[in-house]
Amino acid sequence: MNTAGTRFLGLSLDDIIGKDETALFGTTAGFEGWETDRHVITSGQPLTLETHWLAQGEICALKTTKYPYTTQEGTIVGVIGISHQQEENGRSAQTPPHSNTINTTQSLLPKESGPVKPTTTQQQSSSAPAETHILEQNRSLIALQSAMSAVTSSLDLNHVLENFAWEMVYLLNADDCIIFNWDHKNQTITKMGSYQLQTHHPKDKTYTLDTFPLFKQVVIDRFAQQITIDQINTSFPEQNHLKMAGIRSLLILPMLLRGEVVGLVGIIKQHHTYTFSDQEITVAQMLANQAASSIVNAQLYQQLEETNHALQVSNDELDAFSRTVAHDLKGPLGIIIGFSSLITSQNDMLPEGETLDYLTMIKNNGEKMKTIIDELLLLARIRREDVAYKPIPMTACILEAKSRLLLMIEQHQAEIIVPFDLPTASGYAPWIEEVWVNYLSNGI
Repeated sequence: MNTAGTRFLGLSLDDIIGKDETALFGTTAGFEGWETDRHVITSGQPLTLETHWLAQGEICALKTTKYPYTTQEGTIVGVIGISHQQEENGRSAQTPPHSNTINTTQSLLPKESGPVKPTTTQQQSSSAPAETHILEQNRSLIALQSAMSAVTSSLDLNHVLENFAWEMVYLLNADDCIIFNWDHKNQTITKMGSYQLQTHHPKDKTYTLDTFPLFKQVVIDRFAQQITIDQINTSFPEQNHLKMAGIRSLLILPMLLRGEVVGLVGIIKQHHTYTFSDQEITVAQMLANQAASSIVNAQLYQQLEETNHALQVSNDELDAFSRTVAHDLKGPLGIIIGFSSLITSQNDMLPEGETLDYLTMIKNNGEKMKTIIDELLLLARIRREDVAYKPIPMTACILEAKSRLLLMIEQHQAEIIVPFDLPTASGYAPWIEEVWVNYLSNGI
């Protein structure tokens, strides 16, 4: 309901929204309205009826045309009624003299103050330019609502980008839509997605705004800009890009979230030069802003998913390491407890030399436990550091591990032969060294 309608009925918009026709026009006129609405929805064709109403104490002759309210897919979802006040000669001020509308309306006034029921004279008519414009606006809004629903229907980033590009192309009858992420820190834009996967628009390619001054202007002004191949001055670097890509018209929109630019959208017409209307730009900007929120939410969700996955992997690794450490500690700890119990319970009965051997075994296994704990602390420390893989001379790495086990090797009279022609590996040297220490000590 527009402002003229609220003035005519003498009601506020809040008093009108949500009311059916019987509540607004009375029972008789309401049922007449339902019948005409049903006919419009069933036939899919507009109908014209001429009525007399009592408004503000005066009798007014109205011509009302009801149109089917359709979605972009052609589905009828309601009825739009557009009324014009008739002039004294019975012809609408909006109706041209050659109009084939027949005015056979009878004056039927109710006793109470209010609108009079419409007459039953109805005729299909073609919409006037103003009415057509209103219908186009409503269709655009319906299409916008549908597009927004599609864009906000998922938290998968690729799905959001695909939906957004497709809906923008469909909304503006364009040939392509390219979505860029805006990096304020580095002053660059990176392509995130597009309607058509073309070779001249590679995904994830980054551009500096100095290369595209018109894009830079959109970021600075936060307003849409459009250019055509015929209008571009040769001083604009964009001209060469458009010519190479075969683009005739380009509309650039900022993607705004809480007033800040988070991305840019390029809508492309390739086959002919076209100037987008103010209404098209307004609708497209509304969709771009909604998409900005959806894309940021999807990016945050993706980051959360990646963090959760990394945490899960880390927990799995920690769980596996914990079981390994528990197994490695259980062996020497059992020996320590066993020999300690033996010495404690049979100290007077054990020969002096045998007691010393038991104490040595306890000491050795205590040191082994200390080594295992040191390895655990090392792993906990290096997991927090950025690891750079470098070439590792494997022979030197094994010799270093061997030097850390000299006491154990001497005690067990072990012999470790290290080849001097081992190949060089790539990795993180401290980790590999710990692997060799663990491997050799287990063998000893």
